[in-house]
Amino acid sequence: MISRVTSKYRTTIPEEVRSFLKLSVDDPIQWSIRGNKVTIHPAEKPLLKYKGILHAKRGSTKEDIRKARLWRARQISNITETLCLPPLRKK
Repeated sequence: MISRVTSKYRTTIPEEVRSFLKLSVDDPIQWSIRGNKVTIHPAEKPLLKYKGILHAKRGSTKEDIRKARLWRARQISNITETLCLPPLRKK
């Protein structure tokens, strides 16, 4: 397999290599130099080690949005009280 290096020193990883390494867009890759050889392999994805730790139940998206909005309103309310700002007008 051959690929070219552009003027900005970029190259395309051949599809066969991407498939073999199971690479996706924005995946980090790690380069290593050992002797006179350069190797490439997927870099560790730190968040993936936590995959499966949380077991959340499926919820209602509308209910989750409602809760998030209430939480945000309380946070804004606390900030305005701390700063002694007049309360926000409700629409």
